[in-house]
Amino acid sequence: MGFGYVPLSHPYGGAPWYHSGTESVTSMPSTITDWIFLELRGDIGADTRVSGRAAFLKNDGTIVDLDGVSPVQIDVAPRGDYYLVVHHRNHLPIMSANKISINPGSTVNYDFTTGIDKYYGADYGAIELEPGVWGMIAGDGNNDGGIYGEDYTLYKLNQGEESYHPADFNMDGGCYGEDYTIYKINQGRESLVFLPNSLVSKVPLKLSKQMVKDAIPPKINDWNYDSRNGHKR
Repeated sequence: MGFGYVPLSHPYGGAPWYHSGTESVTSMPSTITDWIFLELRGDIGADTRVSGRAAFLKNDGTIVDLDGVSPVQIDVAPRGDYYLVVHHRNHLPIMSANKISINPGSTVNYDFTTGIDKYYGADYGAIELEPGVWGMIAGDGNNDGGIYGEDYTLYKLNQGEESYHPADFNMDGGCYGEDYTIYKINQGRESLVFLPNSLVSKVPLKLSKQMVKDAIPPKINDWNYDSRNGHKR
């Protein structure tokens, strides 16, 4: 994210995430690109959320805790099998194709980049960034689970603005032509992940090589963000 606009508190308190956590910092680590939001769900429905946590996306593609270094810790009770959901404020959300076993003392690796079979909804909610490498889809500025005219309108109304803005699809700190290009490429794409404030099907930020590490308490760590397709830092 350019120009130092990343806020000190997470942006996921409102629709469609409704995260009540108070994750914040007094200063932003220099390696941080943006905030992300992680969920564990007992089933595919948004009302089955077991745990959620805002965390940091680093400029090297990893997702870390608020110190900018440590693995992300998420409280999970009880232990069991959960869908893993990843949200970003202007990308389509993604979810694991199947449930992942989360148990204290175990480590589970989940790599979204290796194939479309890693995603719930398959290529309905993910994009091939280059041959054999898959990731999330940018352009959902209004966070309704699809990339349509409303997202273009959001960009158009704020074109030229330099701020922490949802229409800044490449997250460089400004709403410019590169963001329109991303919108145009991904126009019409949708996610199949259910969003909390919607009755219709919705799901990926171009995250990749996402790995879940479970300790005591369970940890989610080593999530890699792919910076290609208009997301070069």
